[in-house]
Amino acid sequence: MSNKKDEFKILGQNIKRLREEKKIPVSDFSKKLHISEKSLRLLESGIPTKRLGVSSIFLAAKYLEVSLAELFKMNLK
Repeated sequence: MSNKKDEFKILGQNIKRLREEKKIPVSDFSKKLHISEKSLRLLESGIPTKRLGVSSIFLAAKYLEVSLAELFKMNLK
């Protein structure tokens, strides 16, 4: 069973992978999520930040064109 740290790490890895696949720069994506570049980099590194709200996760899914479930899905490569 996963814990919150594992789930946050998976979320961050998936956001980073999808953002890079779509070739969206950190600066552009952080603006779309209404967070700083530093907060986005922390998120993508799997480090929880208090500045990240649920709305930012919804926006990430929207702009990456995936479901919320896909953002939290473990990569089984």
